[in-house]
Amino acid sequence: MNFKNEIFEYLKGVRFSNSLRVEFDDTKAASYNRMEMLESLAAGKSVLHVGFADHIPLIATKIESGYWLHQRLLNKASFCIGIDIDKKAVDHVKEQFGIKDVYCLDIIKEDVPPYLCREWDLMIIGEVLEHIDNPVLFLQNIHKKYKSHVKQLILTVPN
Repeated sequence: MNFKNEIFEYLKGVRFSNSLRVEFDDTKAASYNRMEMLESLAAGKSVLHVGFADHIPLIATKIESGYWLHQRLLNKASFCIGIDIDKKAVDHVKEQFGIKDVYCLDIIKEDVPPYLCREWDLMIIGEVLEHIDNPVLFLQNIHKKYKSHVKQLILTVPN
């Protein structure tokens, strides 16, 4: 992203506003939606997708419309595993759609299982952080437990 120069004072914490309006310098710059950006970043890489499942009633519709992120990552990544704490959703994806390499796991409370003890290019945590009671502690624990396994963390939140 290209920001106008004065925005950097806000990004560095020098200035504050509770109603700052940000405009981009280059309105002709290419823009991507979240899905396209994550697909691009995951292309040809090993991906650990945390919070992959989505809500059970939405999964089939999203798969049919090409809007289920995990399927799109499976199509682009060299290898992709899905992790979610919702056992019913994980089982649903396995049983209804035959998707393998998806696991029910609380990555904070449980030890790093053997199937995750490898080097991952990316850990994608998409649209999960807003559901976490203490996001700072969550991210500190992710760092502590997975820093030796994951090269890069990509975190998205809804706006």
